[in-house]
Amino acid sequence: MHSLLLNRIGVSGPIYFDVFMDLCLYDSSAGFFSAGAVRPGVAGDFVTSPEVSPLFGSLIGTWVSQVSVGGRSSLVEIGAGSGTLLSPLAASLSEGQDIWAVERSQASLKLIASLMPDVTVAASVSEVESANAVVIMNEVLDNVPAALVRRTNSGWDEIVIDREGDELVLAEIPARSEVAAWADSYLDSIPAGSVATVQLAAGALIGEIFEQFDGVAVCVIDYGGSTQELSSRTEVDIVRTYRGQRTGFDFLAHPGETDLTVDVNTDAIATVGQSNGAHVVVQTQREFLNECGAQSTLDDIRDRENAAAREGDVMCQLKARSEGVGLRALLDPAGFGGFKVVTMTRKSAKTIGAPTGP
Repeated sequence: MHSLLLNRIGVSGPIYFDVFMDLCLYDSSAGFFSAGAVRPGVAGDFVTSPEVSPLFGSLIGTWVSQVSVGGRSSLVEIGAGSGTLLSPLAASLSEGQDIWAVERSQASLKLIASLMPDVTVAASVSEVESANAVVIMNEVLDNVPAALVRRTNSGWDEIVIDREGDELVLAEIPARSEVAAWADSYLDSIPAGSVATVQLAAGALIGEIFEQFDGVAVCVIDYGGSTQELSSRTEVDIVRTYRGQRTGFDFLAHPGETDLTVDVNTDAIATVGQSNGAHVVVQTQREFLNECGAQSTLDDIRDRENAAAREGDVMCQLKARSEGVGLRALLDPAGFGGFKVVTMTRKSAKTIGAPTGP
């Protein structure tokens, strides 16, 4: 990847950061997700909520079963990875529901197809054949390529990747018009000198979902926050890297060798949902999972652990204790529980104003 980038810059000039991020993550020959094995998991490069506890999928299943889009709908997970979320989620639903897994990674699609033969796999949301859908996106938008900008006294500069000899370096040039327009809409409150992400592609993906389906409910789960919340991030935290359960790698020195992530701007995502006629709720993962029954689940786990202790069943006691530890980790406001959840629901136009009875 390093040589590919150097050659491309030598021929065409500096590379915008969103293009650089796309190449590093998804290039078919050298991208972090496309060229290697499936990445999530304890033995992989990073751990997400489904790896912490299968109860994450079961609890989301409660939301899926309760949400109504005005007609029969398919369940669609975008960025399904290894299927760690989709497996317990699908098991919690009634039989007969159409389930789709959407993934850019061919390795992930092959793995899901082999493990879950009843799930239909697709490379993009445009391939999903359903009028209505409930869409889940867990830690997906943080990997959607984003541009980088710096606020100046007169407007916006865009941060690009250039070269000095055989090294990749950061440089700044006047921002593209569409990037500056997005920044004016969502980043107007940040002070001069600040660096921030411009998430045009993430918004476009949410817009594509609303265009693809008539009735649709979307659940986005990711780390991020409002523009105001993100304005407190230090410059070194704007782009994060992960590999082998560690962070802090220099993405310029190791292009294509690490995960690249950015915080999701929930204001921008919510605005896309609202502009498409959806009812939007932004909350923390802790709040969302508690609405899905996490606290009562914890109570049941505690009761099982205490009953096993009274009966001297050590294995059942340890199993229940482990389940409790995992679920509490999902609710921890200083960790996964502090993630943001954006739910956006738009009922099918075919049901709006339809008669409800005789």
